[in-house]
Amino acid sequence: MLRAVLFALGLGIVVAMHIFEGGYCMMLVSWGAILLCILTPLLLGLVIYRGDLVRALSAACGLSELDAASTPRFMEVVAGLRMLCLTLGGLAYLVGLIGTVGTLDSPSELGAWIALALLAVVYTVVLAEICLVPLMDRMARRSLLGSSELSGTAAGASKRAFLTDLAVLAVMTCSILGVAAVVGDQAGNFLQPAALGIILAFAPLNAAFHGVAGHHRAFTAGHSPAECTARERAQHQLVLRSARDIIYALGTLGVIIGLIHVLGALDDPNKIGQGLAICLVAPLYAVVAAELFVAPRIRRLVAAGSPEEAELRAVVEAAGSNRAPLRGSLVAIGGGLLLFVLCLHAVSGQ
Repeated sequence: MLRAVLFALGLGIVVAMHIFEGGYCMMLVSWGAILLCILTPLLLGLVIYRGDLVRALSAACGLSELDAASTPRFMEVVAGLRMLCLTLGGLAYLVGLIGTVGTLDSPSELGAWIALALLAVVYTVVLAEICLVPLMDRMARRSLLGSSELSGTAAGASKRAFLTDLAVLAVMTCSILGVAAVVGDQAGNFLQPAALGIILAFAPLNAAFHGVAGHHRAFTAGHSPAECTARERAQHQLVLRSARDIIYALGTLGVIIGLIHVLGALDDPNKIGQGLAICLVAPLYAVVAAELFVAPRIRRLVAAGSPEEAELRAVVEAAGSNRAPLRGSLVAIGGGLLLFVLCLHAVSGQ
């Protein structure tokens, strides 16, 4: 029950930031995108994988037992469903673009097609990257738990982790704001509460899949890997990889939400700036959070391992396979959508 509440809280934060910037909930609803990006992948998954899909999702959600022998097969099924989501999401995005171009001479019909294109990305990110990817990590982590849970975290390790994060945050904040102030007195443009709130939603979302204690231990153990056993280090890596993927997914959602606000303010140029700021700053926050706060922890855990841990590393790598397509294209997705919106604005203004 607590994990369901945490998951709803994480997505609720994203919606709340959207409303905080002047949007409303129906802006995030497109029945065409729901059909193509959610219902169709699930139906195709049932056709292709049949009962294995139901058993895999049931085991991943903790509704049924998961043994080590069936974990690789179930992870492969969930990975296959994720790729179906990415494929259908890309097709829905292209359908939306084609419909938009085909109705440029009919402004009253543009909105539905633009909504299809943008919300196709939103639904794909939520289903593929915020739901299915952490479920794969959770299955791999459960296969490593065995009969005993993780040990507790020393208070000294938590303090070291907090102080290190505080120092990293101070250095990055001072550097970015310093450059912005020196170059063009634009420091305020980098302080976007809505974008920050969207990225920070990763904490309850990650805890929803791995538990509050598991999330906390992983982020603390990244600063004290020598105090963990080999099995614990492997489990912490899975939790941290899950957090990094969720952060990048939320960065993508920030881009789309910013673009939605830009499109909603095309008739009032004075309001476009705030939407553009969210669209551009959210990926910046995502990269900083993922690569400066999460990735170093993963690297320290990997470096602390020994050559004898090959079997445990294989489990971690198996969970991380087929991850790159969306995370690696975050900047391209944001830049492409931004260019599309600006070109659309230029065409409609002529």
